[in-house]
Order: sequence, then structure tokens, then C-alpha cells
Amino acid sequence: MTKHELLKRLPHHCEVKLKGCLGQSFLTPAHRKNRVEYKRTPELLWDYSQVITACVKCHEWIDAHKDKKEKIFKRLRRYYK
Repeated sequence: MTKHELLKRLPHHCEVKLKGCLGQSFLTPAHRKNRVEYKRTPELLWDYSQVITACVKCHEWIDAHKDKKEKIFKRLRRYYK
């Protein structure tokens, strides 16, 4: 899947919805792993199981709380491995 195909498929609202979420404003694609980890498998960089839509506040929070990040991804992408 290309970046543009994935961005069309992703929701146009924050999927994370933490306290202070910006909803539909300032959306960014949040990746399951650090981008450098996709160097060996670049095809996964834009795989649906590896990306969620997050507002900048939620994106910053999940990047700062690595221990919670995988739980969030499992909740939102449980059927995609």
C-alpha cells in the first residue's frame, strides 16, 4: 500500500482520543515503531497495521509513553498484524 492509499483509508479524526484530544484538528500518522526500525522493511512503513491517525497531542503522548503504545495499537488494530 502506498502512503496516499493508506492516508485515504485512515479515519479523518484522532483514533487515540486521550484527555485533551484535539479531535479532527492537527492530525498526523502515528507509527507503531520508530521510523528507523522500518529501514529493513520499508513496505511496513505505510501498512495499515503499523499506522493510526492521531492528533498532535495524542501522538506526542504515545511517543512519550512507549510502554502504552503497543496496547493502543493492539486495541485499534487488533485484527491486523
